[in-house]
Amino acid sequence: MWIFILTLSAIWRCAQGAAVCSEGTNIPNLWSFQSLVVDYTEDETVRQGNASFSITNTLTSRTDNLRCSLIFNSLCEVFGTPSDKDLHIWVQVNLGAATVTIAQPWKCDNIDAKDTSVIGMTEVELLCPETTLEEGRSCRSDQAPTFVSGTVQISHDGL
Repeated sequence: MWIFILTLSAIWRCAQGAAVCSEGTNIPNLWSFQSLVVDYTEDETVRQGNASFSITNTLTSRTDNLRCSLIFNSLCEVFGTPSDKDLHIWVQVNLGAATVTIAQPWKCDNIDAKDTSVIGMTEVELLCPETTLEEGRSCRSDQAPTFVSGTVQISHDGL
């Protein structure tokens, strides 16, 4: 039990920038991603489709409800959110699934913040009523949140 508590305490300190972090440090369940809805258009060159979803930083309990345009009915990018100007989110949509990648700068006591980030990725199942792409088609994830863990990445300039 004490090992579990000490491990959680170390993770929390690392997440708060009060501990030493290293390449590959795992921050479990850092974000919660849910309520993905993808609305397609028939001709994405005329009018883009969009994706909407909610994301919560589990350490700060801040939630953002976001919407972004789909590039070629398949990719949306969010660079900064109302609660975190440095959070980057990419949602890549395929029939039946979406891959979500989340990245943000990270602060560790022993590493310069500009050289460190936390990156996480997950796949979310999409429920689509039809298998063809047409105007007004929507696909949805189930309502259960998907928790996304982050891994500390260190940029090594010149390598």
